[in-house]
Amino acid sequence: MSSFFSSSHWLISSTIVVFFSVLVTVLTLFTVRKKTAIEKLKKNHEIAGLTLSIIGVLYSVILGFTVVNVQERYNTINESIHLEANLLADLYRDAEVFPKPVMESIQQGIKKYALSMLNEEWDSMNDTKTTLASEKQIEELWSFYYKFSPPTEQQKIWYAASIDKLNKLNDARNFRYFNRNDSVSSMLWTLLIFGAILTISMLFFLGIENFVIHTIVCALLTGFLSFILFLIFTLDRVFEGPEKIQPQAFKEILELFEEWEKIQGDNK
Repeated sequence: MSSFFSSSHWLISSTIVVFFSVLVTVLTLFTVRKKTAIEKLKKNHEIAGLTLSIIGVLYSVILGFTVVNVQERYNTINESIHLEANLLADLYRDAEVFPKPVMESIQQGIKKYALSMLNEEWDSMNDTKTTLASEKQIEELWSFYYKFSPPTEQQKIWYAASIDKLNKLNDARNFRYFNRNDSVSSMLWTLLIFGAILTISMLFFLGIENFVIHTIVCALLTGFLSFILFLIFTLDRVFEGPEKIQPQAFKEILELFEEWEKIQGDNK
């Protein structure tokens, strides 16, 4: 089931989730209305309405907080990935000030790093037991800088700036690695699911005489809540699922490297 949601488009997945949630709600409402007289529901309408309003306010606060939290985490990781790619581009251009053998070694190492992200590492980002495939490439990059001693003052300035960017690259990479499997806790998921069930259940005991209207009210709230829970589930799974972050930044960086190489070739 999880693999299906991960591979299918979010529109298809969310439609399935909402449909079955609404179906269960409608069938449950039909059972409650069939076994409970409308007169009895009307007598408890005010109590049910008051309870629903209290539960609804509490649940909406929890739901809103969770949506904001997972969205911020999603955005932060995405920004970190773009920073990682931008630092690769900076290092690639900064290397041009160094002697040609050093420049070529650094630039090739950077390209290998970006390629390993696309071809190996990204597909295993959601695997907690897999080490990052770019480990070898980042070590090679460090070794290129360890071995090089800039002879001129100009190169020393660029070298110091490059080391600073290389450290930031390592930080961005570690941030992505350390946060790849963070997720909403099981305790919070229990609260979210139980809160949704409790909120929808209170609708069954409202004294709405018209069954069609009662059904529409329950179906709309169920569909809305189930879609929000699906949204939280999707955003919480940063590197898998229908809205997982894609390695587009690294693909575009490699294309940018090719353009720069063509420009350098034309200038020679």
